[in-house]
Amino acid sequence: MKKSRKKKWKWTSLAIFISDNSAVMCEVLRACMNGYFKNYHTLRAVKTVLIVASNPNASSIKKALEMGFPEENIVVINPEKFGCPEAFGKKILCECGKRKVDIILSLRFKPIIPTNVIDAYQSMIFGLHAAPLDGKRPGFRGKGMYGLALQHAVLHFSKSVARFKMTEVCIHRVTEKVGCGAVVGKRLVEIWPTDTARTLAARLLPFAQNLVVEILLLLSEFGYLKELRHRTWLIHSKEKMPLKRAKAAGRRVFPNG
Repeated sequence: MKKSRKKKWKWTSLAIFISDNSAVMCEVLRACMNGYFKNYHTLRAVKTVLIVASNPNASSIKKALEMGFPEENIVVINPEKFGCPEAFGKKILCECGKRKVDIILSLRFKPIIPTNVIDAYQSMIFGLHAAPLDGKRPGFRGKGMYGLALQHAVLHFSKSVARFKMTEVCIHRVTEKVGCGAVVGKRLVEIWPTDTARTLAARLLPFAQNLVVEILLLLSEFGYLKELRHRTWLIHSKEKMPLKRAKAAGRRVFPNG
C-alpha cells in the first residue's frame, strides 16, 4: 500500500514593523497562530517570522512575547544609531534576509523606511493608514499625519467641507514618497457629529484589524492584490487650503501623534 505524501505548504513569510503599541499587530499574530492564513486548496499560507521595532520600549514587544512569539525574531533597530538611512536600511535588509521575508507590513512605524528597503521589496511592502489616501494626489498624508493628529485633521477638514462625511482606513503600497503608493484595500467609516480624535480612532481600530487580516488572507490565497483608485479626486481643487489648515491643526493639537 502506497504511503500518502505529506502536503507541502508554500509559506509566505511576513515581517511586521512597529514603533509603539499596535493592536493590529496582535490581531495578525493571533490569526497566524490560529492557522487563519492557511489555504488548504492552494496550500499557500502566511506566517509572521520577524518583528522590527524602532523603539526598544515599544509596548508591542511585550505583547508579542506574551502571545508566544519567539524573542529571537523580535529585533530593535533604532535609526538614530545609524549614520545614514542607507545603513539603517542595510540592517533591516540583513534581518529580513536571515528569515527569508517575502512581505513587509508597516504598522505605525514612525521612521521613514529607507529607499534600499523599498527597492528590495518593491510591490510587497505595505503600510496601514487610518485616513483617506489618493496616491500622488492630495490626501491625508505627510509630516505628522499619524495617530490622533491624523484623526484631528480628518475631523477639522470634515467641519470645513460639508460634503466630507466619510473617512477610511486603508492599506497602501509603501513607496519612496510617503503615502503616495497605490491603495490595495480600504474600509469606509462614517464620521459622526460627536466624534473627537480619540473616539474616531477607537472606532477605526476594528476596521483596521479586519482589513489587515483580510488583505493577508487574499495574499495567501492569490499571491497578489488588486490596486484601488478613487473615481474622482478625493480632495477638490478648492479644498486644498482647508486640507492644509486641517493638517496644521492636527500637528498643533497633537504634536506627538
